[in-house]
Formats: sequence, structure tokens, C-alpha cells
Amino acid sequence: MIKAGKLFGGLMLISGMIFTSCDELANQSIDIDLDKTSVEFVIAPTDEVGYQVFASSTYTTNIDSILEAHGYSASDLSKIAIKSVDLELVSSTPDADACFDIFESVEAKISTDIVSPETLAMIESIPEGATNLNCDIVDLDYSDFLLSNSYTLEAAGTNKVPVINTMVVKGTVQFTLRIEILNSLVSF
Repeated sequence: MIKAGKLFGGLMLISGMIFTSCDELANQSIDIDLDKTSVEFVIAPTDEVGYQVFASSTYTTNIDSILEAHGYSASDLSKIAIKSVDLELVSSTPDADACFDIFESVEAKISTDIVSPETLAMIESIPEGATNLNCDIVDLDYSDFLLSNSYTLEAAGTNKVPVINTMVVKGTVQFTLRIEILNSLVSF
């Protein structure tokens, strides 16, 4: 009986040392936030009510050089996500007190020459009196868009009433690169 107890105690000691190792293999992810992309655009007065595209701008990409500067390549990239999409009413004339609540909804879309448009972010209920909007993000992988040579961002929305003011709006988008490092050695 004493031998069995010593054997059991020895096994417990060995298993404790095995299962409390300081090193483990684990997957890690690193996020690299890109610089914000901003553009000012004009929403012109219109008698039309309904969906309209306010602005569309094309940008060149340099994802490969950004990854390389951090010691990675496109093959290390697991996802390009949206971090934020914000709209700010910079000015309006003739009514300086105008706001976004004449719109039912607004959205931002992305496309390329070969990839169909996808919604990046939207806001479906505009708060009364809002002059700044933080849009709800659509959680997709935007790698196909940003790994191409260029991409197009589009701002659109649905107005509930005719737009009587000329509205200058600043749209800002920020992307995040996610790098997955598989089976890296983690110490704790």
C-alpha cells in the first residue's frame, strides 16, 4: 500500500510539472491600424427624396509596403477589417444649423474594378440634431479590396425630405490589418 501511495504521489508530481509548463504553442494575432482616410464632399440641394450617392473617391493602396515595414508579407495577412467610419457635418449654407436628421439612413461602400461594392458601415436611424455620426461597422474581410491596386469609397444615403442646404461633410475611414501568427511559442 505504501508503494502504491508513493507511486501515485510521484505520478502527481510529474503530471504537475508537465501541465504547468511556462511555454506553450499558441496562435497570436497582431493588429496594425492604418492611417485614417478622410475626404470632404458636398451634398448638393435637391428636390429629390430617396436614395442618392453623395460622393465617390478612388484611392491607391500600399498594403504590401506597410506589411513589409512591420516585417510581414501579404501571405501573413488574415484579415483587413474596418476600425471606424465617421461622418462630420463641417458646414451648411444657407442654414448654418442644419444637421443629418433630414436623412433616414447613410452608408459607406467600397469597391474595386473587379470586386463588386460591399457596405463598410451604415447608420439606419439618424439621431435628432446629429452633426457627427459614428457608423455601425459591417464585419467582413476587406482584403480583396485593399490588396488591389486601388479601391473606391462611396458615401450614400436616403433623404426623407428635399435637401435645401449645401452641406459639406467630412467622411473618415480607418482600416486595421490583422496578422495571424500560427503556433508561436508563448511564455507565461
